Amino acid sequence: MESVTVRKILVGVLQLAAALITLLAVAVIHEMVAEGFRNWPEIAFIQPFITASIIIGTVLLLVVEVETIAICCASVTRMSDKALTTRLRITRATLLALTAYMLVAFVIFWATTGLMHFTILTSTILLSALGLATSGLFTARIHDLRPIL
Repeated sequence: MESVTVRKILVGVLQLAAALITLLAVAVIHEMVAEGFRNWPEIAFIQPFITASIIIGTVLLLVVEVETIAICCASVTRMSDKALTTRLRITRATLLALTAYMLVAFVIFWATTGLMHFTILTSTILLSALGLATSGLFTARIHDLRPIL
C-alpha cells in the first residue's frame, strides 16, 4: 500500500497531464480562430478581444480542471472535510465566473460583429447549462459535508 504522499504526487501528475492537454487543445483552437480571421478580414477588428477571451477563459478553465481533479481524488489523498469544502467553493466560484464570462464574451462578439452562428449559440447555451448544473452539484456536495466550526 503506497503512502498518502505518493498518492498526492500521482494526483499532481494527473492534474499536470490534464492541464497540458487543455493547453494543447486551446492552442489548436486559437490557431483555428486566427486562420478564420485571416480568411474573414471584415471582422479582424475583434481579434484582440477574441485572443484575450481565449486566454482568460483558459486560465479559468485550468483552475476548474485542476481543482475538480483534486476534489475527485479527495478520498484517495485523504483530504480533510475543511480542505474539500474550500476546494469545492473555489471551484464553484471559478466555474460560475467562467460561465458568466463566456456568456458576456458571446454577447460582445454578437453585438460587435452581428454574427449569430448556430454552432456558437448552441455551444454557449450547452456549456452554460453544464456550468450551472456542475455548480449546483458542487453546492450540493458542500451541504453534504459535516458543518465546519
